Amino acid sequence: MSQLAVVLEEGFDGDEVAVRVGDEIAFSSDQVTTRPQIGVAQRFTVDVPPGPVVLRVEVASRRLEADARRQRHLVRAA
Repeated sequence: MSQLAVVLEEGFDGDEVAVRVGDEIAFSSDQVTTRPQIGVAQRFTVDVPPGPVVLRVEVASRRLEADARRQRHLVRAA
């Protein structure tokens, strides 16, 4: 496993947010709010398997969801 840093930025205001890696909930909070001084609502890391990963961000309080994909390219030594 490796770790992936996630930063939720602008636009959150007391929102209920869940972040999934596959079927697993990697982060969940019912009060995510952006701090206007720094433009960040939440920072966290999630354990992810090697290779391509899809994170699903769900904002239940606004009935929104989106996928973010991370491609990982492995370089093998000769």
